[in-house]
Amino acid sequence: MESKLLLVKVITLLYKEALIKEPQARSTALATEVIESIRLPETGAEFAGARERLLELKKTATWMVAASDNGPFDKPALLQRIRVAAGEDDSIYAAFELGMEDPLELEGRPNNGVILKQCSGIKSELQDHLDSRRFLEIAKSMYQRAAFGQGPAVELRSYFKEVARELNQIAKGMAHQRIKGLVDEIYFENEESTIDIMQRAKDALSRDGALKFGQQAINEACYDHPGALRGEFWLVSAISHNYKSGFGLTNFVDLALYNTPWMIDIHKKPMLLHISTENEATQNALTVYAMLMERETGQPCSTANVDPVVAAHYVKEKLSVNGYHTAMCRVDPSDTCVFDIFDLIEQKEEEGYEIHGVILDYPAMLDKKGLSISTTGSELRDLLRRLRNFFTKRKTFCMVFHQLGPMALQLERQGMEDLVKEVAGKGMYDGSSKLFQEVDVDISLHIERLAESSWLTMQWAKHRKLKRTPREKWYAAMPLTDIGGLLPDVDKEPHFVRDLKPLRQRAGNRDWFHAAVAA
Repeated sequence: MESKLLLVKVITLLYKEALIKEPQARSTALATEVIESIRLPETGAEFAGARERLLELKKTATWMVAASDNGPFDKPALLQRIRVAAGEDDSIYAAFELGMEDPLELEGRPNNGVILKQCSGIKSELQDHLDSRRFLEIAKSMYQRAAFGQGPAVELRSYFKEVARELNQIAKGMAHQRIKGLVDEIYFENEESTIDIMQRAKDALSRDGALKFGQQAINEACYDHPGALRGEFWLVSAISHNYKSGFGLTNFVDLALYNTPWMIDIHKKPMLLHISTENEATQNALTVYAMLMERETGQPCSTANVDPVVAAHYVKEKLSVNGYHTAMCRVDPSDTCVFDIFDLIEQKEEEGYEIHGVILDYPAMLDKKGLSISTTGSELRDLLRRLRNFFTKRKTFCMVFHQLGPMALQLERQGMEDLVKEVAGKGMYDGSSKLFQEVDVDISLHIERLAESSWLTMQWAKHRKLKRTPREKWYAAMPLTDIGGLLPDVDKEPHFVRDLKPLRQRAGNRDWFHAAVAA
């Protein structure tokens, strides 16, 4: 589409949207992207007039983007501004006059239905322009990679897989005439649709919509919503061999045991999914079986001679008690990239599942092909960003795990007490110091050993939400037991403590410890 016509449509769209007193979300992001896509003609005497007119029209469009929330634009003043910007090009001014004709009023008010229909058509045209431009960029990049062999075959395969996903998204956007990236849409003049989305928002932010954990310390850290909200993306970090995988398996089990599925689509089946890039699925399954048995019996459970039929039935019966379908899988990180994870989730959705929660153990081990590599650690940030965007749009809670780096390991070797308090919020991750910027919740874990007892300490550094959790709830120490591991304390006396100092002073008091964990 010609640059002049693009600017005509952008300015017309912004003008018409401002006529509606209570419109849907403004199209400022779409308008800005179109404005930025327009390139001015080269400098030179023969292009001077055209360049100046486009520049002035871009300035007008940019000004309207910034002022779009201030209500209707003054039509005579806006046309006067366009008349000056158009210069000697009467066709531009005529196009604006035609586009800004006011629709017939309905009962003394702007006819919102007509305006919305006009705006929808303009937005569709602008999005088609951006999609076509993106397609040409992809085609050009594909040709260069294929023709000149940039990178080994395995990199090309990963690259083409990402390209296929992007092309598929463009095709879906064109088919549905929706703005790419649009997650939800509200038309406030349509009371029924407004009531529906308000109810969905209320449900998603209610206690019923939250996913409760088996540990009171975690639920209390969530504060006004005693659990994780659907769509939140949590990052849990620790030094190697400090219960990251155990924490993931514990929460996977407890999400199934302590939550009744709240469905967005009542025609689907609720699912919780555990994905590991390290431990075999069979190993994790036996760990879950032993965990459940030890919790129930209070006795050590050996998996050496377990009957697979008995174990499978037992785990299914326990984890499905509230109606959840649960699944565990292991992927080979050498042959799996983040786009394969997306394919796996989409496959489950096509099978009729609505995935409420995903535990992803060590996404950093995934193949990094196709991710942005501009600075040190940028591919890790891009990985988490893509995961968060993917799951947030689906209202799927996701918890991922990552290693703390050498600085944290050095503090442990120095005997630092309450290490999580020192590392939290300091960016001491392995491979990047800025991962916290890509997540909703940032938690550090570390095992503190006190004579006969072991405690899993937890320190929150970030929780992106409207109501901030009081800092006194950001830290907790939870007992780790030889039988059952991290035992749940929901609907019981709390097992956790907020300060380990008194326990260090009486670390040899075994009776006190066993009384605490048995409460």
